[in-house]
Amino acid sequence: MDLGRLPQGAQLCSSKRKRGRPSVFDHASSHSALLIYTSSARTQYVRHVLAASGMPRGSIIRNRYDRRWVHPSVWSDWESGGLIGERVVICYLEGEETRPTGLVAAPVRWGTVRTCKTYGQYGILDVELDSMTGGRPLCETTASASRSGIVDPGPAQGMLVVRVSVHPRAKMDVNDDLTEWQRSVTQLAQLRTLRGASFIYLHTVHGKGRTRELDLVEGTYFVRPRTFYEIVVYGISPDIRSDSHRYKVQFDDNIVELLDHIEFGLGYRFDLIRIPLRIKGGQASYSTRLRVGPITGTMGPEIEIRLEVHDRPIYRGLSFIAPGAAAALAASAGVLPPNTPLWIRVSMVVTGSAGLAIANRLRR
Repeated sequence: MDLGRLPQGAQLCSSKRKRGRPSVFDHASSHSALLIYTSSARTQYVRHVLAASGMPRGSIIRNRYDRRWVHPSVWSDWESGGLIGERVVICYLEGEETRPTGLVAAPVRWGTVRTCKTYGQYGILDVELDSMTGGRPLCETTASASRSGIVDPGPAQGMLVVRVSVHPRAKMDVNDDLTEWQRSVTQLAQLRTLRGASFIYLHTVHGKGRTRELDLVEGTYFVRPRTFYEIVVYGISPDIRSDSHRYKVQFDDNIVELLDHIEFGLGYRFDLIRIPLRIKGGQASYSTRLRVGPITGTMGPEIEIRLEVHDRPIYRGLSFIAPGAAAALAASAGVLPPNTPLWIRVSMVVTGSAGLAIANRLRR
């Protein structure tokens, strides 16, 4: 996959230190993070990493590990719930654990543990995704990693979830998600098992015609019925033909009306796709899931997010209060003393009528 020259920071660490440039490990650090390796051993593991590279910031991604792949001290904290709130680095591990010399790891995404549970010998770790790693090699984040991104103890010893010290100047939180994403997937595209893959990034969801982005709260977008929205997706494709990498947009049910782009192809190199949609009216509260994933023959991320549809609570309250207020005003206008000035009578009737109109509008 040729995406042009690598941006600065996407190349492997050099063993030589440039003159006058201090090492990033010159100062001791009390910071730590969980290092989660996802291997290339199975197709579903590869899909997991691709999804992590394309999900919007604030999404929740679930990680499941057998106890035998977890460092004993980390497993102890896992069982007690002590991992909640801990920083995470999700890494893609290419190679076979039985052949340590051939292992190569690429960091993909920063995250934060939100829930951790154990069921017998298996553990579930829900991670809220933060900023991309920007293609920076793992050895720029922790001194425990080799140039190939392997820590010791780690994958060579059969441990895929370990705790490492993190340098205090490591870039854990970067605002420019788009640039960081481009650098991250450029690095991933150089790995043998991901050659020929395309990449998409569900960047934002916002009201159509508006610039304000919707907040993603615990992996959920909160939207309103009878309202138009727009999904912004960025993509990178290795092929000039736009029909060689195609993706499809799907929902769980028909409460969401796609106005365009049920399927779309990625242009060569960098592409921007805007997907307009409308949330239909219906019951006061319901949810659905949005999926953007590759069709048959395309290797790329499959992204899933949740949409919660709610009428705004203050409007729902007004829809019940306004009719009562309007009726009271209209009734009082008919029983006022005969000497009440005309302008008072007219203003009360107009106010009552406006209240009824607003109530009807809000109930639509």
